[in-house]
Parts: sequence; C-alpha cells; structure tokens
Amino acid sequence: MKNRIVAAVLAFFVGGFGVHKFYLGKTFQGIIYLIFSMTFIPFFIGFVEALQLFTMTDDDFDAKYNLSREGRLLTKERYELEREKLKVERLKLERERLIAEKHLKKQIPVKAITGEQADELAAWHDLLEKGIIDETQYEEKRKILLGLD
Repeated sequence: MKNRIVAAVLAFFVGGFGVHKFYLGKTFQGIIYLIFSMTFIPFFIGFVEALQLFTMTDDDFDAKYNLSREGRLLTKERYELEREKLKVERLKLERERLIAEKHLKKQIPVKAITGEQADELAAWHDLLEKGIIDETQYEEKRKILLGLD
C-alpha cells in the first residue's frame, strides 16, 4: 500500500528525477521525468506535486493511487467491509440469543375463542363492573365459557 507522506517527501526531494512517479506506479511518467530532468522542468513540477500530495486527504490519495490493477478494493473499503461483516455477525448472534431466551421462557398457550364466546364474556364482565355479580362468579363463568376446567 502506498503512503501519501512518503510520496510527498519523494516528490519534494527527488521529484525532478520522477522517483515519486515510480513509487506511485506511474512508470511511464517517471521515465518522462528522467528524460527531461536535465531541463530542470521536472524539478518544478515535482515541487508542485509535493505540495499537492501534502495537502491531499488520505481518502483522495487512496482513491487515486491505492487501487490495484486487478481492481481490488481499497484498503479503507476492505476495513469498512470487514466492519459491516462483524456487525452482521453480531446481529445474527443477538437474534439467536433472543430466540433462545424466548424458548426458555414459559409460553402461555392462547386459546382461540368464537365471537359468541367473546360477546358473552363481555356481558359477564359488564355485570362484574356494575357490581351485580362478584369476582368468583365471573371467574367460574369465564372458565366454563373458555373451557379452562
């Protein structure tokens, strides 16, 4: 993996010979710098490129120089992908833990009731709220209606 600071230092000190271009994988440009090094033009260009490299962000540098010929992911993208994989694994483990906890808890079976049973149960509940019947009478009728004997 290429380093932005190393490339900038090379461009600053030996940029006129194109050493930073060879380091960055730009071989043809490095050769051009070598050919024209006797004109001192590459030294000025190397100085300007050193300033550009010093002021460039790491993300921009990686996007420009750290992509391989085979099209591999950039280093930063690989780390982000690994982090996302870890997040997915954590979520899977959390889901499995919650499922295991759910099975350990005692589950109360819910019995389906018909509309008639619900209406009659509601009527008996109204009688309980009005004070016409007491709690024990309501519970007895509820057990009979729901078949909870």
